Amino acid sequence: MKIGYSTWGMPKLPIDDALEQLKRIGYDGVEVAVLPGWTTELYTLDGAERSRI
Repeated sequence: MKIGYSTWGMPKLPIDDALEQLKRIGYDGVEVAVLPGWTTELYTLDGAERSRI
């Protein structure tokens, strides 16, 4: 079984920091929240940034 985490619980943490923390903890996957107010708000991410993440 694989375990994932949603960045829903990290609305103000920059995505690179969130991914590093989740990797360190050992999660297998991440759901990126793209809601208004999150650092990964959908309309702030261009195609290149979405691919990078």
